[in-house]
Amino acid sequence: MKLCVQHLTLTALLLPVWMLFAAPTPEASPANTTTNNALITMRDPFWPVGFHPTPKSEKQDKEKEKESRIHERLSWPKLELRGVSQTSQGNFICIIEGIGIVEPGDVISMEHNGLIYRWKINTISNSGISRTRLNVHERMSTLHKSK
Repeated sequence: MKLCVQHLTLTALLLPVWMLFAAPTPEASPANTTTNNALITMRDPFWPVGFHPTPKSEKQDKEKEKESRIHERLSWPKLELRGVSQTSQGNFICIIEGIGIVEPGDVISMEHNGLIYRWKINTISNSGISRTRLNVHERMSTLHKSK
C-alpha cells in the first residue's frame, strides 16, 4: 500500500506540470497562426523600455502618405535671375533671388510651400543659366534642426 501512496503523490505533483506542456496553446491553433506570426517580433536589447516597433505595412503606408503629401504640394519654384557677370578669369557667375551668388557646378536649395527644392547649376552664360532639378524633400521639424 505504501508504494501506491508514493505513486499517487508523485503523479499528483507531476500532473500540473504535464498539463502545462500537453495543453494546446493559442499559437498552435490553425486559426491564430497568421495573426500571431505578425505579432511576434524579436526584441532588440537596445530599444528603449516600452518601445514597440510598428509593423512594416504601417511604415510603408506612412512613407506612401508622406510621398503623396509631397506630390500634392509639388510645384517647382521659379529661380529669379537678378544678374549675370563675368569674372576676370572669364568664368560666369550669377545672382539668384533668395540664394545669392552662384557659380557653375554649385548645388542650390530653396524652401517653398514647406518643401526643400534642390538644383545643380550646370552652366552660366550671358543668355541665362542651365540647371538640373535634383530632388524635393520635406523640411525637417525644428526639433531635428542642427544649429
